[in-house]
Amino acid sequence: MKMYLRESFSIEKLSSELNDANAEFYFALLGSTVIGYLKLNFGTSNRNERQ
Repeated sequence: MKMYLRESFSIEKLSSELNDANAEFYFALLGSTVIGYLKLNFGTSNRNERQ
């Protein structure tokens, strides 16, 4: 689990995903604290697309 979290949520990976023109992020806030997020992938960013 530690390896997954380290690799999936590294600064480099998050920066790359946030700058992807084919992805949109929406954040859920409680006051000023982020408590969740939604990521929508489009086109080439949709890695889970079945053929």
